[in-house]
Amino acid sequence: RTVLHVASSNGHLNIVKHLIEKGVNNLNAADKWGNTALHEAAAKGHLDIVRYLLGKGCDPLLKTRDGKTPLGVS
Repeated sequence: RTVLHVASSNGHLNIVKHLIEKGVNNLNAADKWGNTALHEAAAKGHLDIVRYLLGKGCDPLLKTRDGKTPLGVS
């Protein structure tokens, strides 16, 4: 789990933006369950972060170990 995962899960859009502007290397990094930052934001209903991450190129088709896309966990 990355700092981007935590910020996305907790609804901290300004931190998410800051991390990406400062060069987070892999927007699609997954934790041990296959969750990306996009999964985290979608699961918690942080639509502003979901929109931002999609605009920055996060892959909405990546699946968790359970086979769920970000839409599937929302």
